[in-house]
Amino acid sequence: MKNINFKKSLLVCAVSLGSISAANAATGTFDVGFRTITDVTITENQALSFGATLFSATGGVCDMLATAATVDDTDLNIVRDTPITGVASTAGAVSGAGCIDTAVGVSGNQLGIYTVAGIAGAAVKITVNEVLGAEFNYSPNQGCISTYDGADDGDSCTSFFPGTTVNSALLDISNDTDPADGAASDGTLKIVLGGTVTLTADLASDTNYTQQFTIDATY
Repeated sequence: MKNINFKKSLLVCAVSLGSISAANAATGTFDVGFRTITDVTITENQALSFGATLFSATGGVCDMLATAATVDDTDLNIVRDTPITGVASTAGAVSGAGCIDTAVGVSGNQLGIYTVAGIAGAAVKITVNEVLGAEFNYSPNQGCISTYDGADDGDSCTSFFPGTTVNSALLDISNDTDPADGAASDGTLKIVLGGTVTLTADLASDTNYTQQFTIDATY
């Protein structure tokens, strides 16, 4: 009988403790929040133009020079927000069976230069797309994206393929040991374009022709 009484006593204690726990329960309400990031933007600094250089017959092809070897920052041009001159002066020249060989700027021919801006140091994905048109096709098969590595005079302009996504990063001056990079805008990079125009129809002489291509930039 003592064993039975002892078990009953334990049961009463268990019920009593459960009642105390319920009486001391609490519920709290707390915030969850966030702040949206700065949108990535693309700005045209200089419009891409092959100038008054192309012939009018269908099938004509004209190339604008813009290889990474001709577009670089050895004279601090691409990555530091200054015009492309001096050492990189050959970039922007045109030649081919469908146009007159022309040095940069002589007939209005000039590179396309674009600034991507967003959060300093953020990784960005960039795609430069070709355009196919009834009058002419344009392929951005020459060009490059400015790349900051933080070292003195170590910055460069990296080549890419049309329609292919390139992983890059926006300049973060706070983590860059190159003092000359302070002349560039924090949270930006440059895209420089030449490429190839191919005429897909016989065109009128002494006439302006334009089309639009797209550049995609996302975090």
